[in-house]
Amino acid sequence: MFLGGHAACTDQLPCQNEYNSTSRVFSRISCCLTEVPPDIPAQALEVKLHHNSITSLPAGVFSGLGECEVLHLENNEISLVNWEAFTGMESLEFLWLFSNKISLLEPGTFAGLKSLKGLDLARNLFTTIPSEILSGLDMLDSLQLHTGQIMSVEKGAFDGLKLLRQLRLDTNEISDIEPGTFSSPNRLIELQLYQNRLSKIKTGTFAGLSFLQILYLSLNQIDVIENGAFDTLFSIKVIQLDNNRLTNLSPDLFINMPRPLSLTLQTYGPADSNGFLCRAMCWLKHEQRDGTVLWPSGGDPRCIDVASWTSLPCGNQGRVRMSISHNTTKQSIFSAVCLPIRPMSQPVSELANDPHQAIRMTRIYGGVSRNLQIAFSVESLTKLLIAQRQTRWWCSSTTTARVGAWVRECTKRGVHVHILKHHCAHKIAKPCTTRWGMLF
Repeated sequence: MFLGGHAACTDQLPCQNEYNSTSRVFSRISCCLTEVPPDIPAQALEVKLHHNSITSLPAGVFSGLGECEVLHLENNEISLVNWEAFTGMESLEFLWLFSNKISLLEPGTFAGLKSLKGLDLARNLFTTIPSEILSGLDMLDSLQLHTGQIMSVEKGAFDGLKLLRQLRLDTNEISDIEPGTFSSPNRLIELQLYQNRLSKIKTGTFAGLSFLQILYLSLNQIDVIENGAFDTLFSIKVIQLDNNRLTNLSPDLFINMPRPLSLTLQTYGPADSNGFLCRAMCWLKHEQRDGTVLWPSGGDPRCIDVASWTSLPCGNQGRVRMSISHNTTKQSIFSAVCLPIRPMSQPVSELANDPHQAIRMTRIYGGVSRNLQIAFSVESLTKLLIAQRQTRWWCSSTTTARVGAWVRECTKRGVHVHILKHHCAHKIAKPCTTRWGMLF
């Protein structure tokens, strides 16, 4: 059923101008439209207006489309979006606005889109992502902001996106990401930041991303990654760091991560990209040999102090080991039990009033990744943590004032404490052993 309209543009595909009453899809594609047509049927479930010359979206322009679930506005000339343009579209689930000329979005523009799951704003002209611009998108699952001119992301820009699973910020001009940018509760699994201008990854940059599994940081200018920058990535599986300006990687950066970890470090671009002092990275070679760190694309790091990564002589040098000394008293019970690896990403939760608490550690002992579960008292744990300040622990605790003071003291002394939900195990088991001997 054709509804009549504009003649086809000579420099575009033939105009597709129809409404299918069965599928309830309205299409005016490549019809040289300069504005949204007023005759879109109210019962339309999908509206296709892409590949036209629409320049603006005025207030209430879609107010009669309360049943619409998919709206295509990509590949137009849109530069102005009124903050009330999408009023009345409570059923909208997917909104495609990529490849336009949008340079500014007002707060509240998407506030009424309570059902929105996918939003694509890639290939536009805005240079910053303001805070609160995405507020109200409680159901958003996928957000595309790639291939644009974004230079900064305001802290709070992603607050409230509790169900977000994929975020693309790649191929922009971002030079810095402030710690806490992603700290609002979310379920982000994939974060793409490759091909930007990042030079430093700070501690706290990825705070709050406890569900993150895939992190793309390739093709930046990263020469510094602060210790602790990856500490909150409890579920991470893949990190891509190829084509940056790194020269060394400390084992402290990765010691808290689940294994196996897929890590990409190779160089295939400019000569100043990722030239490593490999003699200081024997720990990584041991993990590669043991299969706890994987090279997904088969590319070894480029070494500048030895002939090649393959020829790097390590022996047992660089193997990460840990020894914990303690005094067993009536208030201090230490016992370890080997457990299978599990991502530790559950939020804070109170435990029962019990004199002992539970602690989990994920560590690499001689290249073997293990979780240990230990029962302890508050007093003895404080001493232990302070003595082992260079390691990072995940601790579960009650919410008493005494434990709160203990957490603050540990933090002040450089011990990173993360509260986790875990039930205390009272059963005492034999200490864990590895091929290198007893841990306790």
